[in-house]
Formats: sequence, structure tokens, C-alpha cells
Amino acid sequence: MIKRAKIRHKGALLIVTLCVAVNAQAASGQLALVSVPRAEVVTGGDVLLAAPSSELRFTLADDTDLTADKFANPTGGSWYLVSGLPEATATIVAREGRTEFDRLTLHNTSSDGPVISGLRETPFFCQTQTFEVGPGLGTLPAARTPSCATRTRFDTLLRRTDGGFEAVRQHQ
Repeated sequence: MIKRAKIRHKGALLIVTLCVAVNAQAASGQLALVSVPRAEVVTGGDVLLAAPSSELRFTLADDTDLTADKFANPTGGSWYLVSGLPEATATIVAREGRTEFDRLTLHNTSSDGPVISGLRETPFFCQTQTFEVGPGLGTLPAARTPSCATRTRFDTLLRRTDGGFEAVRQHQ
């Protein structure tokens, strides 16, 4: 049996979420967080959501349009990479045609953080560009800020029955 995993990279931080867990939430007709464990820890202005519907449009509560790239969820429904979130608490509204499908309130912070920790520390030695992302996925790009941050990157991996992973797709 092959399980699919979604990996999100923020600098040297990896968050892995298996699709099986996401589908249980999305099957109820609600939006489900894929890229973060809780709505208050979104960073970098984007979030990966799962939904059973394949034709959703996303806005903020004030009707400001958000960018949403759609990807097929291999176990049903769709994943949406929603971008353009303000650095603040905001409500995302998902619409199917003119009908509101669901809404989700998130707190987005800068990808430089801090998200849940105390004061930010300056890295002594930044090695972002040498961080090996995963099998066949290469390394992260060089840091773009003094805090050692880099752009967000989403990759899809297959988990083989032998426990190893195989790169399937990069979402840039």
C-alpha cells in the first residue's frame, strides 16, 4: 500500500501531514488545515487546505480575493494552496459558485517568525541552501533575510511500503 504525504518546508522546519487524516475532516463538508496543525500558526501568507469540493473560490471576509492553486487530493476531494493572507488574524471564506461553502479564521505571521516562541534569535551560521529537503528534491534556496528565512515550498512525496519516500511533484 502506498500512502501519500504532504511536506511543507519553512527554512529548515518540516511539517508532515498524511492525507488519510485530512480526509476524515474534509469529508464532513468543512475546510481542513493540511499545512499547519492549528489555525493560529499560519506563516508566510499562505496555507494548504483540503475540501471535498473541487470548485471553490477564496476571499477574505471583506471580499478581497485570494489566490488559490488547486491540486487533486489522491484520496478524494481537492487541496487548495491559498495565498495572499495578511499578517494578522483574518477569516477566509470559501465559496462554491455564489454559495458560501465554509469559513475559517486564521492567524498569519511573517515567515521570519516568531510564531509560538519567545524573542527571535539571530542564527550564528545560516545553512539554508545546504538543507537536503528529501529524496530527489534537492536543497532549499539560499536565505533571503538575515533571519535565515527562505520562500515557502510544497512537495508531494509517496511513502512506499518499504518505508522510504519517493518525490512525485514540486509545487512552486
